[in-house]
Amino acid sequence: MPIMQNHANSLRIARVGTVLRAVLPALLTTGAVLAAWQALCWSGRFPPPVLVAPSDVWATLADLARNGDLARNWLASIRRVVLGVAVGGLAGFLFGILCGTQPRLWRQVAPSFAGLRQVPFIVLGPLLIMVFGINETFIVFMLAVATFFPLALAVIDGLQNVSGRYEEVTFLLQLGARDRFRLLYLPAILPALLTGSRIALNRCWGLVVAAELFGASSGLGQMMNEAREMFDIGTVMAGAIVTTATGLLLDMALRTSAARVMYWKHR
Repeated sequence: MPIMQNHANSLRIARVGTVLRAVLPALLTTGAVLAAWQALCWSGRFPPPVLVAPSDVWATLADLARNGDLARNWLASIRRVVLGVAVGGLAGFLFGILCGTQPRLWRQVAPSFAGLRQVPFIVLGPLLIMVFGINETFIVFMLAVATFFPLALAVIDGLQNVSGRYEEVTFLLQLGARDRFRLLYLPAILPALLTGSRIALNRCWGLVVAAELFGASSGLGQMMNEAREMFDIGTVMAGAIVTTATGLLLDMALRTSAARVMYWKHR
């Protein structure tokens, strides 16, 4: 019993050490940036309206959290991202399944797909504004487009990497379409699908804040744009910090999920 307890304690200590090794460099880097930021403010080289001290930004962040503005705008941005990723992800998944299982169809549409994928959002944005105007539909459609291409490409690549021998086995076993998808295709595309989802989500989170700058009625981008017009640099920097922290947390969550799936696949 003491041996088992000592082993459990050793595992717990090793786990804590692993977490510290992963987190400590980020904490040290963040601390160094904050210290340099505060030192610049104390130096007096930049006037307060231009460079706000970290303590003032923290106070602004606390005020925004207290009066509910931060939560309201953060939830508005999250809601748009969830809706855009859901619409674009479903369309990309179905398109990827269709093209990945029909090589002849994919050969026909691949050139158009590759060309459309190269259209930059700085060009696509004005076109969508002309079609939809500056409203919720415009923002969600942009996010859906940003999600569609990486998800579709991930599914197609995953299906194309399925070994023909495995497909022959499913036919020999006379598996139905549902069982073939569940036992063969889904495990093949899941790692690529999670990687594509990570790319799409990172792109959409940055894009939604940029799209909200055009004139949304709520959201982190709208909050920062309104503060910029009033020369409220503290609110702008607070919004930027929340945007960065949220993006990092979303990326960390998807990266952890992808790592677990990869481990399951190669066990």
